[in-house]
Amino acid sequence: MRKELKKSVFSLTDPSKDKSKKDAFAERLKERVNLLKEAYSEYKKWTDIVGKGEAANKVKGSGIFDSLFKGKEPVDIENYRDELNKILNQLDDKTKERRELKVSIRKVLLDIDANAMKEASDKAAKELERYVSDVSKKWDIYKQLVNAGASKKDASLYAFGALSEYEKKSEELAEKVTKKMKDKGVYIL
Repeated sequence: MRKELKKSVFSLTDPSKDKSKKDAFAERLKERVNLLKEAYSEYKKWTDIVGKGEAANKVKGSGIFDSLFKGKEPVDIENYRDELNKILNQLDDKTKERRELKVSIRKVLLDIDANAMKEASDKAAKELERYVSDVSKKWDIYKQLVNAGASKKDASLYAFGALSEYEKKSEELAEKVTKKMKDKGVYIL
């Protein structure tokens, strides 16, 4: 009889001692995380179309996610990562549900970081591609001008807007040689 009583006793302060009930706190936070994920997904869809500020307004104004944007702690959908970290910081390891939710949030945070890294590398690749394309066009113009009879100096100035490094070095060398020759009394016309 005593064993049965001990099993049925639960604690109001420590949810891990009450095995028969779910962790209401973890459940509420889990619902909030899921709603936050949905809101952020909608925000990302709209961001590509109307920009960040207007996308945030669309999501807030939809009414679907009112529990996130109204109340004591309204979320800032533009700072999704920070909002997830706020929830993560509220969780301890007292119950299985809380530990599982922490793992789930950490996975989402890793996905956010991976997506940010991919976006940054895609942006850098596009910039590099644009730069290479621009330089290739300039070199094509330079070659066409030289083949048409323009001097390398004039072609470089026209194609690149300034002398190329090669042209600068060759001019410096020519000036040094001319100066040395003048110092020796030799003049070239």
